[in-house]
Amino acid sequence: MSLRSAVVTTSMAVVVAAAIHAAVARPDPIPPPGTHALRRHLGRVATGGVLAFPYQQAAAASDLYCFGLNPWSASGEIHGGIDVVAAHHGDQPTMITVAVVAPAPGRVEWVVPGASGAGLASILVLLRLNELWFVALNFEPQSASQATNDAQAAAVHVVPGQTVAAGEAIADLVVWHVAAGSYPHVDLRLLYKNPAETLEYVRDHVLDVAVSDGTDLPPASGPGSPAEPRDLGIPTTFFCPYVYSTAQARSIYDALPAHAANGDLCACPCAYRSVAGNCGACGR
Repeated sequence: MSLRSAVVTTSMAVVVAAAIHAAVARPDPIPPPGTHALRRHLGRVATGGVLAFPYQQAAAASDLYCFGLNPWSASGEIHGGIDVVAAHHGDQPTMITVAVVAPAPGRVEWVVPGASGAGLASILVLLRLNELWFVALNFEPQSASQATNDAQAAAVHVVPGQTVAAGEAIADLVVWHVAAGSYPHVDLRLLYKNPAETLEYVRDHVLDVAVSDGTDLPPASGPGSPAEPRDLGIPTTFFCPYVYSTAQARSIYDALPAHAANGDLCACPCAYRSVAGNCGACGR
């Protein structure tokens, strides 16, 4: 599974890392099917989101690994994104590519090579939606092959400063020579940045960035949402992208198996208050 991107000097791959709150509450008792806490909450607050599904073709995705899984790595980090896994077969001897699109309109802030926690090459594309909200897409082919990593570097179609529309192709995920026990994927993250902090400050203090536990969520639409930014008076935080996705995107997520770090299948992609790598409040 994907691990946190390594912190490399001047490398913004760290922005898509999520390593945060040491103390996490035990999840609520698992409610009956169809009534778990997140869906009850979504029914009240999180409607009308703006984020499209990141794959141009939904059929190119096979699985998800949930937001909020704790721990996500040996260092104890909490997973601050959703891993959208590309369909693949073993080490994928024949190269295929998966078209990835901008989930929302914005400006390309960074295109930066990095390394996953497994030591495999990755590439971060960071989109600025506005002054407060950002979408990070970390392309992780999960391959030790130089040919694969060269192909991934060449498969990015955007440059910093470029404006993109929602649904516009930004890069291809290369699926080829996948390392044993790994899965090629895009790690999708949604970041709210406190206006008192610069993006560079966030980079340099990424281990202090909060990961949402599902309480006191900003609205998915209207004032304070990613589409209508306001100073929320909260720390810089990673939020679960599913909550802020369009109805069409949510229907795609809902159709995909959502995995916990402990091997369980979860009822939704946001594993709030996960313990021991389980589904947390998103349990079945």
